[in-house]
Amino acid sequence: GVTEYTGYGLFFTSIPYRFYPILALLMCLAVCWSGRDFGPMRQAELDAQQGDGGLGNDEIDELSGGRLHLGTLLVFAPFVVLTVCSLGALVISGLGNGAEIDRSSLWQTLSNIFNESDAYRSILWATLLSTVTAFAVHLAVLRESFEEVYDAWLTGCKSMFPISIILVLAWSIGAVCTELRTDQFIASLLGADFNPAFLPFFTFLCAALISFSTGTSFGTMSILIPIVTPLVLPFGADNPAIVSAAVGSILGGAIFGDHCSPISDTTILSSGASGCTVTAHVNTQLPYALSAAGVSALCLLATPFAPVWALNLGGMAILIAVVYVFGSKTDAA
Repeated sequence: GVTEYTGYGLFFTSIPYRFYPILALLMCLAVCWSGRDFGPMRQAELDAQQGDGGLGNDEIDELSGGRLHLGTLLVFAPFVVLTVCSLGALVISGLGNGAEIDRSSLWQTLSNIFNESDAYRSILWATLLSTVTAFAVHLAVLRESFEEVYDAWLTGCKSMFPISIILVLAWSIGAVCTELRTDQFIASLLGADFNPAFLPFFTFLCAALISFSTGTSFGTMSILIPIVTPLVLPFGADNPAIVSAAVGSILGGAIFGDHCSPISDTTILSSGASGCTVTAHVNTQLPYALSAAGVSALCLLATPFAPVWALNLGGMAILIAVVYVFGSKTDAA
């Protein structure tokens, strides 16, 4: 038989197989908990303790002496409104469109609701409400002028324009791949002897390479999802985990490149917020990212042989060992 998949279903089932984001976050916690660093980051920590960390003393005093007040906290109100209203609108839309309620399974009920919801209208209304909230906070609470708030809002809209272009191009790539039957062509190149269990591993490598070269995770997803998903779906009838792992490998690999690429917008913004150069930011985080990516690739190779929870636990154990074997404390004596 043919297994039926939905977009939301694949998104949720692929979460445990996004090894790189999961392991990278857990590795960050392990480094913070142990106080151990290795590679260029260790030297950067030592330089920071000696007063050469990229921020002047005046800036450090200003940051450490700052206090949060109500106006500062209210800046986060638009994000809260966006999140709550998006989820609420999706649920209302899904129920209004006749989503089936499965009283025996909350997970299936949520999946049905999201599948029947109108995501476009839900996000549109949530965005509108969050925008109104942002204007209200900055005008009424922070006492900023309308011209300042409007200019900031317009700048944000401009920054979203490239993402909109990427989404449009992603739809175009998907349509072109469908018409050209790209999945069938790639399947013919792989041959009948190719083991589909290795597809998530190779997909992860391709996603990591593309995202590192281009500096965009969105662009990588838009390129690979229309190609890999139709290619792996026929194997889902015998092994659904392969489909989830393939989708997860795309999303995880795309995050790796976006995380490390020196031309990524997130890398540039992170280095600016950290008070260091882009080169220093990339050099210090690259050993950690490569460690997490290497272990993630091993987990994807082992996907057919072990449950996903065991792979995540095993990957975390390996990374903790890496931190303790290669890392050392930098605390001043």
